[in-house]
Amino acid sequence: MKIWKRFAAALLAAGMVLAMLAACSDGGGGTPLSWETSQTKKYFESKGITPAEYTFKAKMAYSGTKSDVVYTVKDNQFYVSWPMSGPGEILRDAQGNYYTRDKNRTDSTWVKYAADSEWAKNYGSLVAAEIFVVPTDDNVGSVVSGSYRMGGKNYSTETIRIHENNSYQTCIYGYDGNELSFILVEATGSAMLTELELSKTADTALLTPPTKFTNGSTGGGSAEPVPGGGTAEPSSPAAGNASES
Repeated sequence: MKIWKRFAAALLAAGMVLAMLAACSDGGGGTPLSWETSQTKKYFESKGITPAEYTFKAKMAYSGTKSDVVYTVKDNQFYVSWPMSGPGEILRDAQGNYYTRDKNRTDSTWVKYAADSEWAKNYGSLVAAEIFVVPTDDNVGSVVSGSYRMGGKNYSTETIRIHENNSYQTCIYGYDGNELSFILVEATGSAMLTELELSKTADTALLTPPTKFTNGSTGGGSAEPVPGGGTAEPSSPAAGNASES
């Protein structure tokens, strides 16, 4: 009987240890929270950040490199600058037209895609699926609290699963006290966002459409047709005369 009691006590102790380990991880464990009571909801509300208007800047570590990331949004207009493959800059104007440019090339010019073109739709989906989405009552699927150790320091975290425009992300928001220190985004890959700057107003200078650009294709596909034959990647200027709006 004593042996069985000791065995049962050992099982209970092991179960408690496993539960504690799960609570400290950001995987499938942790403590489930409601979005309404989450620190992340309170943080974004305290900053006045809404999906309708904001500016977000950060340093992004991705695939062994570190680069600047900028998002600015006002109603249906937005500007995005990131170091991902394809165009480094994407701008959507008030009419839904898209402009793209490879910011890593000194000879790169803006390329315009009409609002009703397949390329405009492709770029809209690309932006929706990547890097930064403002969490809201409508797009948060779950919230789990935990902790994350980085640089010899422990941060309290909230792992939030987000669904937006048929795209899905898991974001780990890391806090040092009440301050948001980092966002670890797991979408098409893992990206660590640090040195965060959040503002409730848009940077209107970045939302101004370029006056000089080339006209892009109206079709879709993996590479853009170029007049006269051949193809050009979406980040390359399309053939044609410069236009002014």
